Amino acid sequence: VHSRRGPHGSLRESLAEGMQWLSGRRELLALVLLTGAPALLTLNYAVLLPVFARDQLGVGAAGLGVLAAGAGVGAFSGAICVAIWRPGGGSGRLMLGALTLMTVVVLIFSMSTVFALSLVTLVIVGASQVAYYTTANTLLQTQVPGPVIGRVLSLYAVVSQGLIPVG
Repeated sequence: VHSRRGPHGSLRESLAEGMQWLSGRRELLALVLLTGAPALLTLNYAVLLPVFARDQLGVGAAGLGVLAAGAGVGAFSGAICVAIWRPGGGSGRLMLGALTLMTVVVLIFSMSTVFALSLVTLVIVGASQVAYYTTANTLLQTQVPGPVIGRVLSLYAVVSQGLIPVG
């Protein structure tokens, strides 16, 4: 088996170097690990959206499209709001607030049997999801030095996106 090696060694070595660097920085390690929480617990609402639309809300395919669009409108709105209110990047307070809001609103969505309420919750989920991930990404990119940023962002991507199928 032929293995491709980059300028800093193998993929395994690079990820290990990123983990080693992060292990000495508790706040940044917590930031990376915290991104696994929504990946495991909240972001899979989208996978179940057709079931909610059909069985819980009784709105069919057209309603499903509106619900999905609601999350998209929320995501766009969240991106605009973060860009306007936090042009220099995010803050830990904004990140944790967005994560808390996203979690609470997904719980409300999961119990809703009213289409309008479900739509509003998905708009808020989309906005808070973008605010959370934008802020987390910004905090990492502004706190991690150049020589290890690629390794650390790779770990961040594995945790924040790689855990979604597990959830």
